[in-house]
Amino acid sequence: MMIWRRSLLRIALTCIIIGLMGNFILYFMGISPFNTVAVSENRSFKSDSINNIVINAAMDDIQIERISGDAITLTRLGSQSVQYSERLALNTSIDNGTLDITVLELKKQRFTINASYDVDLTLSVPDKIFEAITVTTITGDIQLNNIHSINNTLKSETGHVQVNGTDSRLNKIRTVTGDIELDGNTVSLDLNSTTGEIVIKLAELAGDIQANTMTGDITLYVGKPVKAVQTVLHTGTGKIRTDIAGLELSQDSDQFLARSLGEGNLEVQMSSENGDITFHQTK
Repeated sequence: MMIWRRSLLRIALTCIIIGLMGNFILYFMGISPFNTVAVSENRSFKSDSINNIVINAAMDDIQIERISGDAITLTRLGSQSVQYSERLALNTSIDNGTLDITVLELKKQRFTINASYDVDLTLSVPDKIFEAITVTTITGDIQLNNIHSINNTLKSETGHVQVNGTDSRLNKIRTVTGDIELDGNTVSLDLNSTTGEIVIKLAELAGDIQANTMTGDITLYVGKPVKAVQTVLHTGTGKIRTDIAGLELSQDSDQFLARSLGEGNLEVQMSSENGDITFHQTK
């Protein structure tokens, strides 16, 4: 038995040494997944005819910001493994008023090593109202800063989504493990995360809010007094906290609250299976 163990140990050590030597050779040849190259791309578009923005980039951290001026500018900066430099390419097009930005995967590989990738895609837009903004990524974060739009649809599987100072009618945001943070003048919210936390900060309650998560907490802060709303708050194992007048819990251990205030038809529905639910009036 001891002889077999020693033989297996020698084989394992030999394989590790061969693997390390192979990686060192590839690295010095400049073709290892650990070799990185700089990413620097810039493009500019006239904003007059652009009413919609669609961005699809699997791994880029994406930021859309408002700036002064009339042009829309696109910047990609960062570094990536040489492994990705031969597989990914930036593609842009404008069709029927829609600016489409995609980081295309030119070559798909069945087996790949987890290589370095740190690229920021920043889209700077003028002060105008866009009809729709759609952003989709797998691992990247999404951030919107001071944007005027009618509809926002933001999706990231493992990245965080943050919306700051944005004026919009409808925000549909989806994540799997990423957190959702929203602070702006929005009307209707449709937010969903599997394990991430959801934080909403609003100046006033002006539209329906639906927020759901499995294991994360959900927190809603509203600036102006809430006087008319239909509320449904639910948690499986967490706690419900609210200081809204008229929405007091009958006892601290309550995990379900359904109540209406005033004659308004606005709805607030927040549900978390294992997280806490908080609905507070900001002081």
